[in-house]
Amino acid sequence: MTELTARAKINLYLHVTGYNEATRYHALDSLIAFADFGDRITITPSAQDSMAVTGSFKDQLTETTNSITQALALFKAQANIDDCFSIALDKQLPVAAGIGGGSADAAALLNYLFDHYSLSQETRTAISHTATQELGVELEVCLDGHPSFISGAGEIQERLSLPLELPIVMLNPLKPCPTPDVFKNFRENPEYDQPTDTNPLKSARSIKEFVDALTPLQNTLAPSAQVLVPEISAATKLLSHQNGCLLARLSGSGATCFGIFENNDKAHQAVKHITSQHDGPIWCQAGVVSLS
Repeated sequence: MTELTARAKINLYLHVTGYNEATRYHALDSLIAFADFGDRITITPSAQDSMAVTGSFKDQLTETTNSITQALALFKAQANIDDCFSIALDKQLPVAAGIGGGSADAAALLNYLFDHYSLSQETRTAISHTATQELGVELEVCLDGHPSFISGAGEIQERLSLPLELPIVMLNPLKPCPTPDVFKNFRENPEYDQPTDTNPLKSARSIKEFVDALTPLQNTLAPSAQVLVPEISAATKLLSHQNGCLLARLSGSGATCFGIFENNDKAHQAVKHITSQHDGPIWCQAGVVSLS
C-alpha cells in the first residue's frame, strides 16, 4: 500500500497574452506553485481495478469517471501493462475550483506508476505527452511538481527556485465556476496582457520582497470569473482584511481565492476567524507554498 498527496495548485499570477484560433487555446503567462496539502490517494496492488471515493467533496466525483481512472487506463494502454490496482481517493479539494485538483490527482498517480515500474525517461515523456493531450494541459506542470513559470497553452518555461516559503490561506465560496464559461466571458471583451518581467520575482530574498514584486501582476481572468460567481469578490476582500494578509487574489479560473500571510500563525488564525464568522458554506484551508 502506498499513500500519496495530490497537492493543490496555485496560480500566483495569471495573464492571458493571446488566443490561438487553430488550437482554440488561450496563451497564458503564469507562475504556478503548490501547497503542502491536497487530496490523499492510497494505492494497493489488486486482482482487479477498483476505485473508492471518500472525503469532503466525494459527492462531486463518481467512482467510475474521474481523472484518476482515466489516467490509470491511459497508463496501462500506453505502457502495455495488465496489472490492477485498488485506489482510494480522499477528496479534500473542491472540484473545478481553479486549484488543479483533477490534474493533481492524475499527476500523483502517474508519477507513482512511473516509479513503480522504473520506466525510462523517454517512456515517461511519451506517456506524459499523451496524458497531457487527453487530460488537459495543466497536467504538465502538476507532473513536474515544481514552482514554474508557464506560457503558451501551459508549457513549462522555467522553474523557480527561491529559498522561500509562503504562508497561505485558500478560500472557496463553494460555487461552481466552470473554466470554459470563464474563458467565454473573457473572449467577449478580451484585454490581452504583455509579456511579464519575471526578474523581480526571481530575485526576491524575503516574503515581503516577493509580494511587492507579485502585487503589480494580476489574474486577468478574475473579472470574467466574478461575473459567474460574484462571491469571489467578497472572498478576496475577506482574506485581504485578515490580520497579517499581505496580498489576496483569485487562483486560476476560480472560484478559489488565496491570501499570502506574514507568518504561519496569522494564516491559521485567519482560518479560525473566517470559519467562525462566516454563515454560508465555504472551504477554507491554511498551509505553506514552497518556492524552491
